Amino acid sequence: MQFTTPEAQKVFKQYLKRLEQSVSRLPESMQQDLVKEITGHILDSMNASQKETELDQLLDATARLGEPAKFLKPMIADYETEYATSTFNPVHVFRAMVNNIGAGFLRTVRFGVFFLLYFTLFTFAFLFISKIFFPDQTGLFFQNGTFYGFGVIFSAGNGTEVLGYWILPLSLLGLVLDYLLITFLLKLTVIKRK
Repeated sequence: MQFTTPEAQKVFKQYLKRLEQSVSRLPESMQQDLVKEITGHILDSMNASQKETELDQLLDATARLGEPAKFLKPMIADYETEYATSTFNPVHVFRAMVNNIGAGFLRTVRFGVFFLLYFTLFTFAFLFISKIFFPDQTGLFFQNGTFYGFGVIFSAGNGTEVLGYWILPLSLLGLVLDYLLITFLLKLTVIKRK
């Protein structure tokens, strides 16, 4: 974007720098798309502005948008969610969840649920690994016919572990189903946004 006055060019470069910093953790193609979209909004806003000077039009346009770190938070969260669901990478999915928490009340609730689903996913993985390394301390424990505990219990006392090695395929099944549910729900979230 070229401006006729050096003051407007300087203001725009400073704003563009803050904009680029705000989107820097996104993949390069998404960064370019988002910066292009925002600069298009600035140009449209300047063209519709009633201000007389180019600098005043630019300042008015950027003031309406606000600080990039704030107004871009939901957009970045959307882009990260879209990217995470296209890659199926758990690290990207987790990052998308974290960035959606705090980007509005409904997003926080929705992605808080995703966070809990991920917690159960890691719990299944932990149980699977724990059963391999601590077979006598991992499982579903009963003592005198009543429930005693579930998970990794190092002081089971007189408790009896009732699942045995069945906890391995059950944990693996829970892990796969939980991951598929998270991915499906994230895809619904992205589809709903479009």
